[in-house]
Amino acid sequence: MTTIFISHSSRDDEFVNKLAMSLHQKQFKTWVDHMDTPDGMLWANVIQDGLEKGDYMVLVVTDQSIQSRHVRIEWQSFQALVKPIVLLIYEEGVEVPKLLQDYPSVNWSDSKEFN
Repeated sequence: MTTIFISHSSRDDEFVNKLAMSLHQKQFKTWVDHMDTPDGMLWANVIQDGLEKGDYMVLVVTDQSIQSRHVRIEWQSFQALVKPIVLLIYEEGVEVPKLLQDYPSVNWSDSKEFN
């Protein structure tokens, strides 16, 4: 089963929970930090495990996620592993870093519903 690592700002947890549930209904496995981090585990170790298990990354693009050092570490690690990244544009007008601009993107800024 394909595993999708969802990289996002913690401010977008509610949206990411819905996104993960929708992907599960479509038979995808997801890896989300706040859902898949056991209590007491070091963040860096758990994230590294998630990055290695992920087949694809969906990067939820918001001002907060693009400014987040942790999110940057996640997508840069995925690039280093040469794994595909898809940008999910959740907030309009966010300046995407140059290193991410050639990745495919989906504009979700007007689509707050899941089908």
